[in-house]
Amino acid sequence: MLLGAASFLGLPARAATPPGATIADTQPSTSWQGQFYAFGVSADSAQCPPAIDTMNLLCDHFYLNINLSPTFWQTHTGSVTITIQWASSSNDFDLYIYRQSDGQQVGFSASGGTTSEQVALQSPMPGVYEVRTVPFLVVASDYTGSAILTFTTSGPTNNPSFPTGGISFGAHTIVDPQRTEGEPLVHIDQAGNIWETGPWGFSTAQGFVARSTDNGDSFHIVSPAGLRPNAAPSGGGDTDIITDDKGNAYFADLEGLQTSGSRSPTTKATTGGRISSPPPLESTIGSGSRSTTAQHPPPTTTRSSSPTAKFP
Repeated sequence: MLLGAASFLGLPARAATPPGATIADTQPSTSWQGQFYAFGVSADSAQCPPAIDTMNLLCDHFYLNINLSPTFWQTHTGSVTITIQWASSSNDFDLYIYRQSDGQQVGFSASGGTTSEQVALQSPMPGVYEVRTVPFLVVASDYTGSAILTFTTSGPTNNPSFPTGGISFGAHTIVDPQRTEGEPLVHIDQAGNIWETGPWGFSTAQGFVARSTDNGDSFHIVSPAGLRPNAAPSGGGDTDIITDDKGNAYFADLEGLQTSGSRSPTTKATTGGRISSPPPLESTIGSGSRSTTAQHPPPTTTRSSSPTAKFP
């Protein structure tokens, strides 16, 4: 910014002392004294690269050489932590780190209302890095800087490996191209059959049940006459489907036309696809916006092959 440059006109050029240093596994830390700013304003680190800010008028430039073997991080785990500190939180310095080999910014810290900024470089490439300190808004202050290499003698953790197979996916299956449903629910019984149910809306008073016996490749309507399993045409709200170990499937939905938000009786599909009145095996629970089914007592020890609601 022109304001930042103008604020230093007539002042002697200064820089970090020393202007650079080296850290290594045998000498893991270093520190420096940053320059003093009588008044510094610079909002953007991109405005003061070393090629332009050769006299350190806008920013302070310190060069950190991370002197490590090219294979060091293959047998070690660690980081280089770079910190700048100053006396008063009324001043605001920002910290930016640039890798000299390609000019990439590899880290920055630009908080406000603090007395320090810090950047941690995880397993950084060996080479020279520019530590660029930007006086975002500084009056009569200097700063101090430090860099510390910490590491352990263990290589990086390998990515986990997994055996082949596992979950697979296929093309989606349209359950029913005519009976479009909202908020469908899917239930898989003990035999692997896939049951699907969903409401058609209060205005239709209908909800449906479909079942797949071929791993979801196709579905067939289970509801009698292709309509709501309950005989009374008062459904259309959220639906639920559950199966037991005796070959029965249970359906419940929210009533729509009679009392919006109320629950309907549970219906039971048995062998042959018949619909009967609610038996004592199941109950319905209304929650205001969703009807659910629960089974009691616990399943019997003798299990049948699968629920046997018959396709029409």
